[in-house]
This record gives sequence, structure tokens and C-alpha cells, in this order.
Amino acid sequence: MTIKRQDVVDTLIAGLRGTITSAQEVLDYKPSRLDGQTPVVVLESTGSRFKPLTASGVQAEHHFALLVLVRRSDPDSGWTEHDAERMMNSISEQVRTFIETGGGNTITWGALEMVDGSSVAYFVPEGGIVYLQETYPLVVRVYQ
Repeated sequence: MTIKRQDVVDTLIAGLRGTITSAQEVLDYKPSRLDGQTPVVVLESTGSRFKPLTASGVQAEHHFALLVLVRRSDPDSGWTEHDAERMMNSISEQVRTFIETGGGNTITWGALEMVDGSSVAYFVPEGGIVYLQETYPLVVRVYQ
């Protein structure tokens, strides 16, 4: 049975929705506008690699960037930079649980792993609202 990258994406999105319950949105694309929503979780495909194993199969590696976007502050609602940092820390624990439990694996892949440490940067989508963006580099290994 061939497991396509879209099958992996759909399974990961379902797992993220079940694990990161504080997210207002869980998307499989990075939108150009967030309209002030916070937090937003995005799963971006960043590529694939296929390695022959033997005459019996192939190992497919599907690479992803799991992005957690949290609005930096909102003076109108009283949301502060401190609130944003606390939210990022809380979601980090939920991401850890997501990875430790296999990401909702229902299609029998070999492994879900972080390939490097996460990194934090600023993201300013259309509309000019500043977000913290934590990026978790992931790989899913599928043997077929």
C-alpha cells in the first residue's frame, strides 16, 4: 500500500486538532492574513525524500515545518507580550505530547520525529499585526 504525503498531512492535521486544543485554527497552509486570531497552528510541507531499502520497498521521508503563531500583543484586549510567551510555552508542551504520542498515527508510518530544535522568530502577515512564530522541524518516515 502506498501512503501519499497528503495522507500523512491529513493524519497530522487531525492529530494536531486533537492535541493542541488551545489553537483557534489548525491549517495545512500558511495564510497571508490571520486577522488577529491567536494562537494558530500551521503544518507546512517542506519536501520529501525517497530511499530504496531493498527489492522489497522504499523509505519515504516527508518533511514538515510545524508553525505555532501567537499574537505578540493586543493593547485593546489587554493581551501582553508576557501572555504571548506563556501561550508559546503552553503550546510547546502540547507539541511535545503530539510528537511523543505519534502525531495521531492511524496509517502506520515508521516514525514522527523532530529533526532539529525549534526556533522562534517574528512573523508579520498582511494587516501588520506582529506574531511570534515558533517553528518545529518534523519528519515522518514511511516504509512501503
